[in-house]
Amino acid sequence: MGLVTAYWEDEDLKQWIEVGMLIYDASLWSQGIETTALSEWLHYLFVLFDYLPHIGFTTWSGNKGMQILG
Repeated sequence: MGLVTAYWEDEDLKQWIEVGMLIYDASLWSQGIETTALSEWLHYLFVLFDYLPHIGFTTWSGNKGMQILG
């Protein structure tokens, strides 16, 4: 179906994590799947790294659905 990602933007400092996601099948877009996935993913990351002062989210300028979500 897709994937979620996270990586340390600031590398060894580990104070800024950047997240992303992808749904491969376009027929599954605009159904709220990414909204649910992002909510669950962010919750998991905040449980895992409860000290985080910054989570970043970047998307492609042509992806209107993800712009709205972000």
